Amino acid sequence: ALESGVPPHVVAAWAGHKDGGQLVCRTYGHVRSEASELFAQKVNKIPIVHLHGQLNGLCPMKSGRPYSPKADYRQVKLSMAEIKIIHELGTDAMKLPQFKEALSLLEKAETICFIGFGYLKANLERLNVPKWGTNNICGTGYGLTASEQKQIRDFIANKRSMSGLLIPLGNTQHEALQFCREVGIFPMA
Repeated sequence: ALESGVPPHVVAAWAGHKDGGQLVCRTYGHVRSEASELFAQKVNKIPIVHLHGQLNGLCPMKSGRPYSPKADYRQVKLSMAEIKIIHELGTDAMKLPQFKEALSLLEKAETICFIGFGYLKANLERLNVPKWGTNNICGTGYGLTASEQKQIRDFIANKRSMSGLLIPLGNTQHEALQFCREVGIFPMA
């Protein structure tokens, strides 16, 4: 499957692993065919901005800490250095390079897809909804009630002065990968 360009986290899910592809990366990470390289190039073209920091990249064995519920002191220290507490920064958060990058990307975007986003009103306000460059907006809805989804849709639509704007939020039971598969974020071909 890896040779066919299927990403490690998908292979791991097929195998019933719950580690996000850690074992697959560790065991088969050296396998880099033309197909998998092509998939990696496609994924790397998608701008992903982590406003609150990140624990590690797409393949955790290359940098950062491995995906695991267990962590030792060194791993916790490493992770702490990567996390940003935005509400503590107040308006200074908007001066962070990742916020400037996010705002610029949102203004130029053809499609906006929120994955693992909390939709807190303050976070949406920081992202300057009226200046987004598209109405092609979707996002994960894991754990959200129908009422919460409606509030999120209405907030974004009102900020964009477009009442009735359809903003699909994923199935409340679908985690990020299932959401991407359902909405066709990563086409098969």
